[in-house]
Amino acid sequence: MKNNPHLGSDVLAFLDAIVPDTAETRRVEQQEFFRLALTQAMREIRKKAGLTQEQVAERLGVEQSWVSQLESVNHDHTFESVIAYLDALGAKLELSFVLGGEKISVNHEETVRAKIVRKG
Repeated sequence: MKNNPHLGSDVLAFLDAIVPDTAETRRVEQQEFFRLALTQAMREIRKKAGLTQEQVAERLGVEQSWVSQLESVNHDHTFESVIAYLDALGAKLELSFVLGGEKISVNHEETVRAKIVRKG
């Protein structure tokens, strides 16, 4: 390890120096950050609900290994699978989008209310 010139240096600074700052790398960074945050939140919610992966699997009618994969950052998450997982925990998904400083929030209750108002 004596020959490693980066030993003891800041890894993020090193990566910043060698990875170009392009729209594509920023998009990949955002995707990976979201994937990390999503799986961390999913595990935290399950634990707060007092459930094991096996218990969530039983509620969903799937194998425990499927729940484990879904909670893994290396899994490709579909909207449908995340919604089903959260539903099994009694949790809801809320999203926010930011464009030009304006924040647009999306959640189930507001969407349902909007549909009711339009029908009435």
